[in-house]
Amino acid sequence: MGIEKSSDVDQYHTLTDKETLNLLNSSLEGLTQQEALERVELYGRNQIEETEKKTIIDLFIQQFNDVLIWILLIAAIISILDGEWEETLLIVIILIINSIFGVYQEWKADKALDALKAMTTASCKVMRSGKELELPSEMLVPGDLILLEAGDRVPADGRLIEDINLRVEESSLTGESLEVEKTSKKVFSPQTTLQDRKNLVFMGKFTINY
Repeated sequence: MGIEKSSDVDQYHTLTDKETLNLLNSSLEGLTQQEALERVELYGRNQIEETEKKTIIDLFIQQFNDVLIWILLIAAIISILDGEWEETLLIVIILIINSIFGVYQEWKADKALDALKAMTTASCKVMRSGKELELPSEMLVPGDLILLEAGDRVPADGRLIEDINLRVEESSLTGESLEVEKTSKKVFSPQTTLQDRKNLVFMGKFTINY
């Protein structure tokens, strides 16, 4: 399986396995160690960057860092000075609802990021210079040839290069409980939906052979 950068995910399902290898400047022998190190420098590590967790109070204050919110605050102050209490109350209610909704959205995004981190795998097997190696998943780079066995968690989005009776559990992506049959030999149109791109596998999903 050839690893790809997420920014290129919209094109690899339209390419053959050979075209994919050529585009990534790779081969069935895999990358050399020197090529892999150069690509780590170029693309960075295959990991989600850690960011400092914000408190609920921080998230709430952050919601007021917006020009439209400041305009509403100024309007509320003007309404108070004019004695327009009903209008002031309405503006305050709008600001509170907006802030609560914003905090909730931020909280959901943090939870989704935590779930994504939980799906990462610590190590994986790759081909480098024709030899099978086990290395930390964070050291994967575009062009790496990943070796997957039944029960493995996919360490990165990728285009299948070779497969034997491969199925992948993708219920979180497709919403279906049945495993998805994969194939490296088919290509699909650019308009094919993500869940129907049978020549791709996605990070965090489990492989199953039958």
